[in-house]
Amino acid sequence: TEGTWAARVGLQPEDYILKANGEEVDENTSEERFHQLLKERPLHLYIDPVDETPAAAPAPAQPAAPSASPPAGLGSDPNCREVVAEKGVDNLGMKTGRAENGWFEVKTVTEGTWAA
Repeated sequence: TEGTWAARVGLQPEDYILKANGEEVDENTSEERFHQLLKERPLHLYIDPVDETPAAAPAPAQPAAPSASPPAGLGSDPNCREVVAEKGVDNLGMKTGRAENGWFEVKTVTEGTWAA
């Protein structure tokens, strides 16, 4: 199979990772906990993809909620989807980190290498 897992499932830099194995991962989730979740197999990630459409008018400002609910619009994209890394996927082929809003996002996706 060509390409890394992340490339095969269509992940892109700046895609938000909203949940890992049913657990919401947000600004309150520690880096340590997030990386523990990424090691689990099967791994179910709920993704809010980067918006590749032209910028629309900004949404009206909403007061910050005390809960860890996603920022306005996050998770509301009809293209949100779940991707699954099954047992046997050793390397996800992506680097992750925190976005400016504190949520986790895909930073880079490795396209893959040639197998001998």
